[in-house]
Amino acid sequence: MRAARRFLALQKQAVDAEDEPVRAIIAASDAPAVFSEQYPTSTRLVFGTRREELIGDAPAEVQAELRALDIDVRDLLIRLSIAVWDRKDAASVAVIEDCVVGLPTGLMLRRPMPPSGDTRRRLAAAVEAILSVK
Repeated sequence: MRAARRFLALQKQAVDAEDEPVRAIIAASDAPAVFSEQYPTSTRLVFGTRREELIGDAPAEVQAELRALDIDVRDLLIRLSIAVWDRKDAASVAVIEDCVVGLPTGLMLRRPMPPSGDTRRRLAAAVEAILSVK
C-alpha cells in the first residue's frame, strides 16, 4: 500500500507540474517510467503484483485502503477529463483511463523497466493521438 500511495503521489505531482491539460495527461502516463527510475523495488511490487493477489484474503482494513486508492485514481482521471473537455461522463473518463492506465501498461509495463526513451516518446505520441480523436 505504501508503494502504491507513493506512486500515486508521484503521478499527481507530475500532473500538477503541467499547465496544459494534454501535457498533464502525458505526464500521468509517463509516471510509471519516472517511478521505475526513482523506486525500482517499489515498481516491481506495484506493477508486478496483480490486484486479485492482493485482495484475495486480505484483511478488511487492507481492502478498505485499496478501495480508497481506487477512488483517488478515479478522482485523478475525472480531474484530467474535466481539464481537457470540461466533462466527467463515463465515456470521457474512459478515454483518460486508456491514456493513463491502458497505454502505459501496454507499452511500458510489459517490458523491462525503466523503459527506453523511444518507448516513452511512443507513449506520448499515442496519448496525443488518442486525445485528438475524442
